[in-house]
Amino acid sequence: MAPSPLFRCLALACAALFLTACTSVPGLTDPEVTLSPRYYLYKPKGSARTQSIDNGRVVENAKQDLETLGMSRRDDDYGGVLAVGNGFEGIEIEYQKVDLDDTTTGILTSDYGTLPTGMEVSSEFVMDEMRLSYIAGFLDREYDLDDDNYVRVRVGAGGSLVHREGRFKVFEANSGPASQSFKFSDGGVAYLSLRARADWREFSAQIDWDYSPDLAFGGDFDGNVSDLEVLFRYAFEAQDIDLLAGYRWSELQMTGRASGLRYDAAFDLAGYLLGLEFRF
Repeated sequence: MAPSPLFRCLALACAALFLTACTSVPGLTDPEVTLSPRYYLYKPKGSARTQSIDNGRVVENAKQDLETLGMSRRDDDYGGVLAVGNGFEGIEIEYQKVDLDDTTTGILTSDYGTLPTGMEVSSEFVMDEMRLSYIAGFLDREYDLDDDNYVRVRVGAGGSLVHREGRFKVFEANSGPASQSFKFSDGGVAYLSLRARADWREFSAQIDWDYSPDLAFGGDFDGNVSDLEVLFRYAFEAQDIDLLAGYRWSELQMTGRASGLRYDAAFDLAGYLLGLEFRF
């Protein structure tokens, strides 16, 4: 049996960490290791549609937003980041487990696969995401405010390789038997990455922007998509631990087939994050 794309991405990430022991690229000459468990509170937005069959004829149904499909609340999700570098530059391996099932109900305004117009439905979205990134700095400046008080500004660029796989399911509310679902995955999506960070005393603010100009290596994901993360950090004095808080937004566009029917979906995952970062 061939290894799954998620397994291959994990193997590539482990190989990248192994190579840090024998490289002199920026951020990896004298690296430290950090581990950051994170909690996310995502709220999904977007739309989806699935073809239907009517008397042997394929019907192109209209898109319906996620509130109509019974998904509108924030839900708890978890993940973590393992990094090797100097705190700004270096290699990062990130994993997220997204499981959005704390949903409301909606009323279908159009057929959705085998589900008819007017049915009361709920939905769930589950996804595993693995991200391998590298950032190298190209600007590092200090701006004096007064004696022994300054702001350090750094800017870097690099790239990310992301693998995602999961499932979106719409089902009849109140424990009804009817449901329509599709699974999705990719062979890897490449992103261009930019990072900017400002440090002042124990505080810092960082922005990460990843953009993929439709660089998918097969699978169900397509289109020009972006990820954005704004992260605030407080470093406890004389401690190897930081407190993290921020906001994250990701675009997902996918097209594929399930049970012979084509689906199209465009989702945004947006929400708050909290975390800790341990330095070793």
